[in-house]
Amino acid sequence: MITLDDLLDNFCCIDSYIDYAVVNIKTGEVLVERIHDKTYTVDDADDYWKYLPYARKQIRKWEVRDGKMIFYVLPPRKKATGKPTPSKQ
Repeated sequence: MITLDDLLDNFCCIDSYIDYAVVNIKTGEVLVERIHDKTYTVDDADDYWKYLPYARKQIRKWEVRDGKMIFYVLPPRKKATGKPTPSKQ
């Protein structure tokens, strides 16, 4: 199993030269997008907090498009509500 953390080797947020996106493989929704800030005016800590929930997600597919790494992961799991689901009979 290869995770985002494994591929980016923990440099995703301290290396301001890496452009990447984390994308939901089922819907195509962009979950996180990191674009190199050439002016160094963007706070990298914000990007880091957006990345953290996906750091241990398994990479299902990846590609390079327009100079950006695109990582496809499964969508986040839905939280259990504790309510039983009605059975169909």
